[in-house]
Amino acid sequence: MKRAHTIFILLLALLLTAATACKNSTDDDDDNDAPADDDNGDDDDDDDTTPADDDDNNTLPDDDTGDDDTEEPCGTVIIGPLEWTQCDNGEDINHYDAISYVKLLELDGKNDWRMPSRAELQSLYDESFTQDTDCYLPAHIVEPFRLSCSWQWTGEVVSIYEDIAWTVGFSHGTVTIEIRDNSSRLRVLAVRDLPD
Repeated sequence: MKRAHTIFILLLALLLTAATACKNSTDDDDDNDAPADDDNGDDDDDDDTTPADDDDNNTLPDDDTGDDDTEEPCGTVIIGPLEWTQCDNGEDINHYDAISYVKLLELDGKNDWRMPSRAELQSLYDESFTQDTDCYLPAHIVEPFRLSCSWQWTGEVVSIYEDIAWTVGFSHGTVTIEIRDNSSRLRVLAVRDLPD
């Protein structure tokens, strides 16, 4: 039994290492790191471009968030007995901070948001629809959701390893595990139960 447990731990560590390496393998240069920024003027970030060059046409105010300011504000989507945030949190986040983010979220006058289960997130996977993300993989999710990255945290922790939680990847609809301290290319969608 001890040998099986050791083999399981080694395989788990190998899986987590490979998943983290894949997620960190490319840099899309949309992370607002000034030294690595390309300063080509086609992004609305905190670079050395002049205000006239930012956003190409200078039609949008520069809020120095690193995004391109073209997205509409995030609203909510009702599917069955659940109300979802239309967008994820928009930046890398570890599981502990995701819990705090969801608990503190107030959207459309509602503040009873929670993290979704694996099954709830998987129900949003739609292979027939593809959207680009800020990460290296596209997301396949029902419209009108908008994900900034395809990997989303669930509220579920692995029962025998409390420092590992479940994630759902919308690039292929896969369910995996991640170390809860990891934030690389991980996001969170919030959900709430509708009153009866």
